[in-house]
Amino acid sequence: MINLFVTTAITFVLGYILPNVTVTSVWSALWFAIWLGVFNATIGNLFRFAGCALNLLTLGLFNLLINAAMITLADSLIDGIHIEGYLTAILMAIILSLFTSHFGREEEERKRRTTPRR
Repeated sequence: MINLFVTTAITFVLGYILPNVTVTSVWSALWFAIWLGVFNATIGNLFRFAGCALNLLTLGLFNLLINAAMITLADSLIDGIHIEGYLTAILMAIILSLFTSHFGREEEERKRRTTPRR
């Protein structure tokens, strides 16, 4: 759940920071985050499984291209978001991955600290 809110917030902020990203509202960013999560959970996992050897050869950079493809796919569905160019989608994939992995790690650490030990 935290990834949904982080992706929404970062997408909305990137609309102001990156010149090739246009985000019209928070609701558009929220729908974008929802569709991005759905695509990553379904189509993205299929691509990652199919390209496992290619991912090994490129030392994980193939995942970056898959994430950028999922971003452009989600962008094509949402009217309130427009991302110009695949390089911008790659940059957005890098930024989103950094933030979601950081906050995901923080969430896991918080859960670990609050879970009572037996």
